[in-house]
Amino acid sequence: MTAKLTVISKYFFILLIAGCASSQPGNQQSGTPADPAVIAVNPAKAASDAALAAYEKFIDLLSAGNVTEAGEFFDQTMIGRQEMTDALNNSKISQKGISFEEQNLKIQALGEANVVIGSIWEKRYFNSGGIQITKRGDTKFFMQKSGKDWKLVGMAGDNVLLP
Repeated sequence: MTAKLTVISKYFFILLIAGCASSQPGNQQSGTPADPAVIAVNPAKAASDAALAAYEKFIDLLSAGNVTEAGEFFDQTMIGRQEMTDALNNSKISQKGISFEEQNLKIQALGEANVVIGSIWEKRYFNSGGIQITKRGDTKFFMQKSGKDWKLVGMAGDNVLLP
């Protein structure tokens, strides 16, 4: 049974790659440029843009210390949601004057409803003793479309919420 699944998975992967390659805009063999109308309505591009806007709003809310609204970005089914909510609430108490700088922002759309946003970041804040703290990290944020909104369904790497 495992061997059959492996063979099926291998062929599915090959078909998936072949399908992606053949669905690229423009005729790659003749060298003709892609039709701008096709590019403009690319659902993966639209998903990337919408998820990025939601992600930027989430980061802005964190910087402003608005933990209630930032917590609304967590999907209800997210594993570790309560831990993330607790970290948000603790950050409001222990982290003042938060500022973020991001570098090497990478966005990958996985269809029309799933986007991964990777970021190398630096967070500066003042702790409760008034000492400036600098924390750096590398995090991948997993965003998923929920109705008309984008929700954070998971994070991998360094936790941007923790002090």
